[in-house]
Amino acid sequence: MAVISNIPGERQPSDMERLDESNAKGFSCRFKGVYSALQTAANGYNQGDTFEGHVLKSWVLERAPGNLGYLTLNMVPDDSGGSGGGEQTPLKITWSVKSVRNDKSILAYCGPSEGNNPYRPRIELWMKETDPDAVEAGQFITPHGELKALSNVDLLVVGKLKKGIESVIRFYPLVTRRRIYSSDPQGSFEKLGFIDNLPQGAPSIAGDYQWLKVQDDKDEQSDGNFVRIESWMGVLVSEGGWDGNLYGDDRWAMPLENS
Repeated sequence: MAVISNIPGERQPSDMERLDESNAKGFSCRFKGVYSALQTAANGYNQGDTFEGHVLKSWVLERAPGNLGYLTLNMVPDDSGGSGGGEQTPLKITWSVKSVRNDKSILAYCGPSEGNNPYRPRIELWMKETDPDAVEAGQFITPHGELKALSNVDLLVVGKLKKGIESVIRFYPLVTRRRIYSSDPQGSFEKLGFIDNLPQGAPSIAGDYQWLKVQDDKDEQSDGNFVRIESWMGVLVSEGGWDGNLYGDDRWAMPLENS
C-alpha cells in the first residue's frame, strides 16, 4: 500500500461524495493535466493506495483537447485502523433476521420425572414391544419379564406416535450481520460454533433466546471491498438453550475421556 502524492495535474473544484457499488460511502476527486503525465502516474496507482485518508478503489483517465486529460480517483474511507493498528471501522453495517426450521423429535416432550413427565425409557420400551395386544393396551414387558403400563402422560406422546407423528417443527431466529470494509478485515472464525451474545446494534428479537454463532465468512467483492458475514442462531432458554457441554467455552473434548 502506497500513499498517492504529487499528482501531475491541477485539482478540479468538483470533489464528490457518493455511494459506491457496495452501497458504502465513497469519495471522488478530479485532476486536469497533461494526458501522458497523468497516464504515467495513474499506471503506478493500485487498489489499496491511500490519498487524503481514503483508499483508492479505481481511477478513470479521460482525454481532453490539447493533449490534456482528466484523471478521476474513486475512493472509500480508510477503515484499516491506521498505522497504530487500531480497530478497523466498517464502511457500512447491515443486519437481517430470518427464521430457520428445526425438526425436533416428539420425544423432546419427555422429561426427567417418571410421574409428572412423559418418561422416555418407558416409551422406548413400549416402542420395542412386539406383542400387538400389549402395544394396543399401552403396555410393555420389562427386561425382567414384568408387564408394565404407560402412564397417562406417556400416553399423550404415544398417541402422536400411533398417528405417525415422530417430530415437531420449530422455528428459530437467525440474525446475520454484514460488514463492508475497504480492506481485508482482521479476524475470522471468532467464537464460531460457541455460545455467544449478539453484538451491539443487533435487531431486537421477541423472546428469551440463547445464541450460537454459526457463520463467519469473508468475501472479496469485484470492487475490491471485503464483506464479512456473521450469523447467530437462537434457541429458547425455556427449551434448555444450547448445551454447554457441546457448545460452551469448556466444551467436552473429542474423544471424551473419563476424568
